[in-house]
Amino acid sequence: MNQPWEADVQITQPLIRALLEKQFPELRPDTVRFIAAGWDNAVFCVNERYIFRFPRRKAAVPCMETEIEVLPELARHIPVATSAPAWLGRPSPVYPYPFAGYVMLPGQPPHLVDFDPSKRAAAAEDLADFLAALHGLAIKEMSQTGLPDDIIGRLNLEKRIPMLRRYLHDAVSSKLIEEPRPFEEMIQNSPTKISPRTVVVHGDLNFRNFLVDDTGRLTGVIDWGDVHLGHAAVDLAIVYGYLPEEGRRRFYARYGPVDDETIWLAKFRAAYTNLYLLVYAHDIGDERQLLAARTALDFMYDV
Repeated sequence: MNQPWEADVQITQPLIRALLEKQFPELRPDTVRFIAAGWDNAVFCVNERYIFRFPRRKAAVPCMETEIEVLPELARHIPVATSAPAWLGRPSPVYPYPFAGYVMLPGQPPHLVDFDPSKRAAAAEDLADFLAALHGLAIKEMSQTGLPDDIIGRLNLEKRIPMLRRYLHDAVSSKLIEEPRPFEEMIQNSPTKISPRTVVVHGDLNFRNFLVDDTGRLTGVIDWGDVHLGHAAVDLAIVYGYLPEEGRRRFYARYGPVDDETIWLAKFRAAYTNLYLLVYAHDIGDERQLLAARTALDFMYDV
């Protein structure tokens, strides 16, 4: 069965080198090193200084275009390193999609850093400062950059609850988790109506899309293709899908209090995100992502 993360173009090192030599000869790409492939993009390190991201699927192109349009302005207003696109690649006969290059930021995604899971709490205050600044941006001004609304319904429970149940079934069937009851109990307590709270959100803030140092401190935020005007809970999911209990207390002490409905929505989004990352990591055989997703769910529930 086809999975939503399957690529529709083949992206290879020789292809990347040829594209860069033709479109950006000033880079003189001596080294082109594959780093990772996510749902949407393949990522390569060029000359050990730059990061280039290439959409793997046609569906990922609008996200790339949004990031290219919005990130240069947004990066001016947030208290964490993020690299706006410095090179904008054009579609061509050998590769059909736009792509982008960035100056490399320090740090690594936390699932690639070998530290005890309890050290995740080290990022609590930095994440709180980052999200407080992001969620506090003036909506009218940011809308003028082309920032979209949440057109895919990330908190549309009528749509997302059946999808969560499908990921839950896949996780149980693959013996990735043993106890589905906590998720079912969460669903039973779902709100009947969601109060609107529109802010600027990153949109996909999970353990793959920010960077930390060896101590767990936040060093940068990456992959802004899902940035949009939406509910703060979409981003606050990271509080429950990454931070242990101590980190959550430290986060809210800095970010400020939120209402019970927002907390439920953030927990729902965290469960949803880490269940699909668990299934995804198992499908592609990525042990580090598998462990990170399982750790996140363990922080939330004893599964």
